[in-house]
Amino acid sequence: SDGTHRIFETDPQRFHPTHEGLLALVHPDDRSARAEAFARSLTQRTTQVFEYRLRLPGGIEKDVEKRWQVYFDPQGKAIRALGTIQDITRRKRAEQKLLDNQAMLGLAGRLGRIGAWMVELAGPTLVWSDEVCNIHEVPPGTSPSLAEAFAFYPPEWADICARAFQACAEQGLPYDLELEIVTAKGRRVWVRTIGEAIRDEAGTIRRVQGAFQDLSERKMAEESTRRLAARLTNTLESITDGFFTLDRDWHFTYVNGEAENLLKRPRAELIGRTLWEAFPLVLGTDFDRAYRRAMKDGVAVTFEAFYAPLDSWRRVNVFPSDEGLSIYFRDVTLARAARQQLELLEASVAQLNDIVLITEATPLDSPGPRIVFVNDAFERTTGYGRDEVLGQSPRLLQGALTDRVELDRIRAALKRFEPVHAELLNYTKGGEPYWVEMDIVPVGGKGSDPTHFVAVERDITERKRDHLALRELNSELETRVRSRTAELSLARDAAEHANRAKSMFLAAMSHEIRTPMNGVIGMLDVLTQGPLQPDQRETATIAHESAFMLLALLDDVLDFSKIEAGQFRIDSEPMRIEALVEGACGALAPVARKSGVAISVFTDPALPSLLRGDPARLR
Repeated sequence: SDGTHRIFETDPQRFHPTHEGLLALVHPDDRSARAEAFARSLTQRTTQVFEYRLRLPGGIEKDVEKRWQVYFDPQGKAIRALGTIQDITRRKRAEQKLLDNQAMLGLAGRLGRIGAWMVELAGPTLVWSDEVCNIHEVPPGTSPSLAEAFAFYPPEWADICARAFQACAEQGLPYDLELEIVTAKGRRVWVRTIGEAIRDEAGTIRRVQGAFQDLSERKMAEESTRRLAARLTNTLESITDGFFTLDRDWHFTYVNGEAENLLKRPRAELIGRTLWEAFPLVLGTDFDRAYRRAMKDGVAVTFEAFYAPLDSWRRVNVFPSDEGLSIYFRDVTLARAARQQLELLEASVAQLNDIVLITEATPLDSPGPRIVFVNDAFERTTGYGRDEVLGQSPRLLQGALTDRVELDRIRAALKRFEPVHAELLNYTKGGEPYWVEMDIVPVGGKGSDPTHFVAVERDITERKRDHLALRELNSELETRVRSRTAELSLARDAAEHANRAKSMFLAAMSHEIRTPMNGVIGMLDVLTQGPLQPDQRETATIAHESAFMLLALLDDVLDFSKIEAGQFRIDSEPMRIEALVEGACGALAPVARKSGVAISVFTDPALPSLLRGDPARLR
C-alpha cells in the first residue's frame, strides 16, 4: 500500500520487493529475530504481532509494528497472508524516555534516600514506595495501615505527626516535619516527612500524598559540624595566640580570651563593632595596610609591627576567607629583643677564627648529641656546610686514627657535666686529617642539668706537624751525627790519599793524551785542505770531530776533580741540537756498521732551530 511505501520511504511505482528484499531493510540487530517470527507465523492461524527496527538508506532508523494473518486452504496449506505495518518510532522513543526518567528518578531517590507515599482517604489505604520501605527497613511492597505507620514513631513524635496528618486530611494544611522513627530493626533514624492534600473537582479532599526522606547522614553531618565547632572554639580559646575574626565590612565576629588580654578590651565591647571604631589609631599604620591588602587581594599576610598605643611589638598572621579575615597575633616585644641580642652574638661568633660548635647535652651515648650551631670557621676548616651538619652528631668528624682513649676521657667528663680540655685528631669532609685543641663547657639549665655543650676549637694541625717534624729531625740528626763522626774519621785519611793519587793520574793523563791528539787533529786539518772526494772529505770531517770529542772527554774526566772541589759549572750557550746529534751519531757510525747495527736519526720538525745548553757535555 502507499502507506507501506511511505514507511519504507520507497517509490510505489518502482519498488515491488520480495519478502527477502524487505528483510534486507530490517536493522541487522533485529534481522534474525524478524526472520524467525515470520517463519513461526506461517504455521499460526491467529493474528501475529511483532515489533522490529528498520535501517533505511541514508542511515535512517525507524521502529515499526507488524500485524500478520496467514490464510490456509481446506487442506491446511498456507496460501495467502494479509498484514499491516505501523510506524511506532515516536511511541517507542516516548516509552524509552519514560523508562529513562523512571530510572533516573529511582536513582535520585536511592541517592537522596527519598521515597513517596499516598493515602486514599476513602479506604483508607496507605501505599509506600520501595525507598520508603527501605527507610523503615521493611520488605518492598509493604502497605501498612495508618495505625501501623504511626507506630513507627516513638512516643515523643507520634502525636505530632498524627496531628499534622489529620489537619492536612481535614483542612488541607500541608506539613513538613523533621522527626525520628524506630525502624523494623529497632534503629532510630531521623526522617523528613512532607504531606499535602489532593482535592477532586468539587474541592473535596480525596487523598493525602507526600515524600519521605532519610536524614540520618545530614543529621550526623550537622552533629559532627556542631562538635567540630565546639572543638574549634575550645581550641581557639586555649591557644596562646590572640585570635579574632572580621567580616568583609570590618566588624568583629569573634574574639578569643588571649586577644582580650593582648588588646586590653573585653570581647563584649568588640563583637559587632568595626575595627576602625574600636581601634581608630590603627588607621594609617602597618596593621591597616596589611589588613586591607589581605582583604583586597585575598592573600595571606605575615608581618611584625610596633603597636604604639600599647608600646609593644606584635607578630601578626592574616588569613583571608570568603567571610572576611582571620587574624592571629602575639606580643613579641621580649622575643624580639632577645632575637636581636642573639643575632648580634651570632654575628660576633661568626667572625671568630676559632671553631664554635654547640650541641645538645644529650644523648652522650650512640648516636651522640645533635649539633645545633656551627660558625663560619667550622665550615672553612671542615668543608661541611651548616645544612649538612645541623642535627648530626660531632662524631661524623672522627675517623680511624682518632684517639679512642681521649674520646672516652672527654665523654666521661661531659657525663659529669664538667668542662674539659683536649687535643683530638678529626677529619674534614674530604677525608683530610686535622688536629684541634678544644675546650668544652656545659651551658643552660639553670637550677638543673645543662641543656647544651659549647665547644671552642682551634686548628693546631701546623703546630702538631712542626712538633712531630722537630722530634723526627732531632732523632735523625743525633743518629746522623754519630754515624758521620765515625765515617769522617775513617774517610779523612782515605780521601787525602785518593786526592793525591787522582791528581797525579790526571796530570799524567792530560799530558799523555793531549800530545798525540794534537798531532792527530793537526794532520786531519792538513788532510781536509787537500783535494778529496766528497765521501773522503765527509770521513775526514767525522774523524776531525771525533778527535775533538776525545779532547772533550778528557775535559770531562778532569771535571770529576772540579765536582769534588765544588768548582764544576754547566755552560749555557746557543747550540743547534740537530747538528750536535747527527755529529755524535756520525762518529759512532763506523763502529755501528762493523757491529751490524744501523743508526738512524729523526729530527722533529717542531724542534726549535736554536736551544741554549752545554753542547760538549750533552754530546
